[in-house]
Amino acid sequence: MKKPELSIIIPMYNARDSIEACIESLLTQRDFGLCEAIVINDGSDDGCEKIVEKYAQAHSNIKLINQENAGVSAARNIGMSKARGKNIMFLDSDDIIGIKYKSVAHYFPNPRNRNEIDMMSGSYIFTDDQIPTYAVDTKYLYNMLYTARNTDSDIVMGGKVTLDDTKNELSQLVYTRDTQYTASPRDKSIIMTQTDLRESANFAVYNRKFLANYKLTFKYGMQLDEDMLFCMLAVFYANKVSAISDSAYLYLRHADSLSNISGRTAREQKYTIADIQRYSVLLQHIAKRPAYAAEYTKWLKTFSYHGEHAKYRQKNFPPNFCWTCPRDKCRDCPTAKYIKQLTENNISMFFANTR
Repeated sequence: MKKPELSIIIPMYNARDSIEACIESLLTQRDFGLCEAIVINDGSDDGCEKIVEKYAQAHSNIKLINQENAGVSAARNIGMSKARGKNIMFLDSDDIIGIKYKSVAHYFPNPRNRNEIDMMSGSYIFTDDQIPTYAVDTKYLYNMLYTARNTDSDIVMGGKVTLDDTKNELSQLVYTRDTQYTASPRDKSIIMTQTDLRESANFAVYNRKFLANYKLTFKYGMQLDEDMLFCMLAVFYANKVSAISDSAYLYLRHADSLSNISGRTAREQKYTIADIQRYSVLLQHIAKRPAYAAEYTKWLKTFSYHGEHAKYRQKNFPPNFCWTCPRDKCRDCPTAKYIKQLTENNISMFFANTR
């Protein structure tokens, strides 16, 4: 196979019940022949790799890599290191690509229009006998690659429709029109806000050389939101980002998903830690570019809010065990010191770069 236009990276862990639908959604795409799919089996023990092996035997552009369990960040990074395509896309093993947004739009009679950032969101609650249906969009990859080719964009972003089977909820986050964003401070503010709302590195196509130039990979040690951090850093460094309408990705949220952590307190703690990790890294990168001083201030406020909000909402924040220490030693908790030090370092770095 000649050098592919797109490498589709699929981390997989115990995905026996979903990986077939995921791969089948790729095979329906008219431009899949121009792509390679790299499935990284992250130490699964449910036999899902055997399903992928059958597809790999039948399709030369589907590849399987087996590794010991190391987490989704490691799996994606391995996939990126093996990718040969001009562009890279990430796809979760329980999601599918290529649904016609117009086929589900009627479920959102009162969407919240976010005109200031060219996005539209909304949700729809359904009963078990009203499970939404959708039509396959066989030109999803074509549309994304066509835009990448013809706009010379570092990143092309599509929309997503989320089906949450724990809440019987269908939600949308889609673009209202085709738009191109430059590296200007105004455009950068818009696209970074969009990326924060997207909550994922998926449903986007990234230029592989661009990612390599800025050494963008997924951060180890984060249990949540590592993909949001990756995407936010990518759009921050991109010279041009294109967003396209009516190109949707179906994101399936299940009860056993990491994003559905049981227990309100545990969920808030884990997301708070993830937010602090994510925003602290983001601030360190923005601080290197004084032209985006307003963006730095905006995200610093968000970073501070998450730390303070959690502290006042929860008597046991930092978390009960702070990942390393028991509750009775939380006065000397390294997490609290870590948050304080990161804030001080970020502020010092910013002013050092604006002198």
